[in-house]
Formats: sequence, C-alpha cells, structure tokens
Amino acid sequence: MMSIKIVEESGEEFVHATSGVNYVPARAKPETDAKSSLFFYDSEGRTYETFGPIVFLMNDQGRTVARYDLRHDAPYSPEPKPPAHPVKEA
Repeated sequence: MMSIKIVEESGEEFVHATSGVNYVPARAKPETDAKSSLFFYDSEGRTYETFGPIVFLMNDQGRTVARYDLRHDAPYSPEPKPPAHPVKEA
C-alpha cells in the first residue's frame, strides 16, 4: 500500500494510505479554465479528490515516487507542444 501526503497552503499536512492515484493535468481537459485534478483511492476502492496544492506519493518503503504541484496549471492547448529540449537527429 502506498501513502499520499497532502501539503496545504497553510502548511498543514495530511497523510493517507492509498492503493493508487490518478493525475489529470489541466492541459488534458477541454475547458479553458480547467485546473489539474488528483484523485486517490482507499483500500476499499473509494475515490477522493485533493486540490493539494502540493502532493507527494510514497511507496511502501516511504520513498517518494511522485510529486504533484497543483498550483501551476498549464492552460489547455489542443496543439501538441514541442519538446522542451529538442532532439537532434543523427
């Protein structure tokens, strides 16, 4: 079982056991004012949504395997963005 740590703007922290997460970035949503969404699941399959703004996902050894910053939503763009670091062809 993994753990999810939610850090609120106030500095409050919450840790929950989770069987998994689903992150949906704002740019994947068709609404122009969309925000990123992060859902996590308990051992009985119930779904919860968190708005973070900072969320860490830890494996069963307590190591961070993912970090989500929900404060920085990218606007929706139907066109694919070029890679940040262009790859040179050989």
